[in-house]
Amino acid sequence: MNELLTNSFKHAFGSRDRGVITVECVRHGEDRYRVVIADDGVGLPEGGVWPVPGKIGALIVQTLRESAKTDFDVQTAPGRGVRVTRNVDRKAAARSRP
Repeated sequence: MNELLTNSFKHAFGSRDRGVITVECVRHGEDRYRVVIADDGVGLPEGGVWPVPGKIGALIVQTLRESAKTDFDVQTAPGRGVRVTRNVDRKAAARSRP
């Protein structure tokens, strides 16, 4: 979540004085959670992807996918913000903590 929030703070709003970042966590079943982080910023450029291969964010995402048994869905459109949905296995996430 820290990486996603940091990206929103750094990149989402450009020269705007304000914007909205939302964080939502919903329990699904006994051991699953859906975490959504979204902003109403500039979005990724046409054809842009996140995480960018070769960058630290991509390494963080891959580590989370493997250790916490989580997946990511990224939705974006230029000028319409970014929405990242992460589905988390609660027990796997707890085991992956230092």
